Amino acid sequence: GMSVDMTLDALKGTAIVTIAYFGVYLAFIVNVLLTKYGAAKEAKRKNEAFDRYDMKNRDMLAADRIQINMLEQMPPILVLMWLEALFVSPKQANLLGALYVFFRAIYPITFAMADRKYGGLITLKNKIVYFSTMPQYAIIAWLALSIGNAMISGNLYFGTLMANGDLKEFKGVATVTLAYFSVYYGFIINVVTTKYAAAKKAKKRKEPFNRYDRKNRELLAADRAQLNTLEWMPVFVVILWLEAVFVSSEQAAYLGTIYVILRALYPLFYWLSDRKSGNISYLRNKIVGITTVPRYLIIIYMAFSVVAVCAV
Repeated sequence: GMSVDMTLDALKGTAIVTIAYFGVYLAFIVNVLLTKYGAAKEAKRKNEAFDRYDMKNRDMLAADRIQINMLEQMPPILVLMWLEALFVSPKQANLLGALYVFFRAIYPITFAMADRKYGGLITLKNKIVYFSTMPQYAIIAWLALSIGNAMISGNLYFGTLMANGDLKEFKGVATVTLAYFSVYYGFIINVVTTKYAAAKKAKKRKEPFNRYDRKNRELLAADRAQLNTLEWMPVFVVILWLEAVFVSSEQAAYLGTIYVILRALYPLFYWLSDRKSGNISYLRNKIVGITTVPRYLIIIYMAFSVVAVCAV
């Protein structure tokens, strides 16, 4: 098998691409801070109250969107890039990862060009930003298909991940991870289609369309399904792989499969919850708990099993 040193040496390029990705993300966070301070200073000069979350402040909205969009895409690209490096080809992972970082870095430029051309950030006519986003989606899809092909064919790049660990052992967990990201992108597509449908209705009624209008319950539900998946993504993916590495890869794959199925059912129970209570945020409604509570228990179980093994 391949030694640990040789394995790590082959992954150096992937590590550099990862650091570059975080460098772009930190630059976007700095942009948010500078925009916020600039807006606060301008409000003070005009003797106006400053509301950091005022949706009418287009500069602040743009800075937030640039950072948050990168955040919501961060787990899929990083995990898939590293799975590609481990299971398929480090060189291919590095090339695709570097291209992804480039297209992510120009996202603010295309976003600003869109705003200048159409006079508003929230518009469906804008296609300039697609020069940045579409290649990113294509790279993620390519990585997912490439990894999936490796899982099916069994033609894996590295013989060993660690001195005593065979990568073939983690095929099931890698497949569960891919399934999870597939569900996540299904929710993103749902957000996009719901947004377009809402915009079309607004246009038909000759009303202004505000993508962030909290009164639109369908769009609110679509957003919540996607964001809830995102906010639990780091917890689930990390604990899933810790379970696979330190406890049992088969058990991790089994529990992970149940988790992904329950996650995929989340929008359905969210919709049933809304129909019953008439309010998406109605806390007393327990229908949505059918999909959420079992997932919490799975995460807690895996976390405790990892601690139990590592603490010995």
